[in-house]
Amino acid sequence: MCVALVLLLQAAPPLDLEAITPAQARRLDGKKVTVLVRVSKPTYTWAGRTILGIGDDDTDRSIHLLGERLDVDEGDEITVAGTLRLIRHPAQVVNGIRVREWEEIRVEE
Repeated sequence: MCVALVLLLQAAPPLDLEAITPAQARRLDGKKVTVLVRVSKPTYTWAGRTILGIGDDDTDRSIHLLGERLDVDEGDEITVAGTLRLIRHPAQVVNGIRVREWEEIRVEE
């Protein structure tokens, strides 16, 4: 029975990152997840990672892939396994404009 349970858990479909709410992300914060995403913003590299922007609502969502991934472009649909993080960014001033605090749901490969 234990083997059957493990196989059932492994077969779970990936989560839709765009559908995860901040409340759900709080429960998943720090946990390993597999997510399905459609890259909806231009990709870029920063600090040895490729950053993918996901979705377009009031909650920022991103994927941080290891390395420079030139094979991933805006519009691609990919499945990523990693650690989900709910990050609370404080309010700050950017180029003279005050930006209110915001939350980001991030999956780090």
